[in-house]
Amino acid sequence: MFLWTQEEIEKILMQLNTIGLPFEKHPFAVVGEKPVLLGSGGYAHVYEASDRSAGKQGYAIKVIGFGDQYADEQMFRQTIQAQMDLGLYQKHVVKVYDAVCLDVWLDQDDNVSRAELRSKDMNPTDRSVDHNVVEESENRRYLQLQFVLMEKLDAVLMKAEGHSYRLFPPALASFQEAEMEAEIRKLALDIGTALAAAHDKKILHRDIKPENLFYSSRTGQYKLGDFGIARHIERTTSGLSKKGTPTYMAPEVYKGEDYGPSVDLYSLGLVMYRYLNNNRTPFMPPFPSQITPKDREVSLKRRIDGEQIPDIPGIDPALNAFVLKACAYRREDRFKDAEEFRTELEKIAGITSTKPSVREIKPEAAPRKGKKKSRAMRQEEDGHTMVVFSVKRGEIQQEVPEFEKPEVSPGVISALSVGGGILSALLAVLSVFSGSSINMFVSLPVYAVAALLCFMKFKIPALNIIYTAVLACYLALTALR
Repeated sequence: MFLWTQEEIEKILMQLNTIGLPFEKHPFAVVGEKPVLLGSGGYAHVYEASDRSAGKQGYAIKVIGFGDQYADEQMFRQTIQAQMDLGLYQKHVVKVYDAVCLDVWLDQDDNVSRAELRSKDMNPTDRSVDHNVVEESENRRYLQLQFVLMEKLDAVLMKAEGHSYRLFPPALASFQEAEMEAEIRKLALDIGTALAAAHDKKILHRDIKPENLFYSSRTGQYKLGDFGIARHIERTTSGLSKKGTPTYMAPEVYKGEDYGPSVDLYSLGLVMYRYLNNNRTPFMPPFPSQITPKDREVSLKRRIDGEQIPDIPGIDPALNAFVLKACAYRREDRFKDAEEFRTELEKIAGITSTKPSVREIKPEAAPRKGKKKSRAMRQEEDGHTMVVFSVKRGEIQQEVPEFEKPEVSPGVISALSVGGGILSALLAVLSVFSGSSINMFVSLPVYAVAALLCFMKFKIPALNIIYTAVLACYLALTALR
């Protein structure tokens, strides 16, 4: 299969960008006539994007189709749908706003000559060409690309110089042991919450690893992303494929046996083990020894064969026991579900959970199909609308992404309410002594705003007392005249 160079990929993406593809309202961010690359993996590249209408940053576009793996269209839409559904109400899942499949034809110089968006109804007979089978000689003439518009976040595991990596945020790699343990507990709680929501929807992630964990610097929350091989939990787990990353794969998955939701918790436990153990997974040579391919092979075999995972030296014994339980060889020795995982970890952290069960959190209902939309709603959709296509019904759901809302200081509200009340009262008094009602009418809107602000601050229209008293005096003096 032909592999594209980074320069060739960027050339094609820039040409698509000029014609408003793949997302008309969210173009690739460009620096020096090149799209800004945020990261790349075995099958995808992630670039920064922006909001064309509002000029806002904070978006990313994942591009699939240039790597050495082909993403089946039906699976692509199903997994994207799963992440979209979870992101509607679960703050620890990376939000996905839109996703499209794009057919691209190239000329002999690899310039884009034609591009078409595929229909979202997933009808495989829409086109006469079988895009799953493309001859080697045709690879330079036709591409099927898939794009995912999502929120931009920091990767927890970031590449540094050479082949080294660094952890983000810095607290994960802190030299202060207590701070590091607290941050790892927070990471596990946040990702455990996301898994509880996914499992409640009968969805397995199947690829929990550091590369799929992200951090929001704005909210201080960890988020789970890349549901690329997620799968709905069936009544029987027999016949599920061997998917995931071997380094974090549960033994039953690696052996091709039946498996269930505990495999996600097992993988998360191994991630915790690595971070708590100087960035070394079980049975690896201790830090700072060099790791060889043979070391990786041996450590994987020992774990898959069921050898007891060693303790993590130098950490809280309760946290050590927790991690070893999550990574137990026998599934019946692990946590029974993500809720138990979270509850036990909260006890270690000394947290009293007040969060409602994921079963109690429901996303808002989608607008009824065919319902006439207001101009404001249409404008809203032109800005930051999340478009969610349903795999089963082909319905459209919409959600406006959450952005940080400006807060008004309580002190400002107090000053405005009191100041407005005093001003309205002075105008009313002036109208009494001047014998003119003009000042009284001017004071009415001033008073109305002041009373509203006062209600926002004190929850009672306290200034009504002042204004009513002055108004009564004015009416009395007018009657005497």
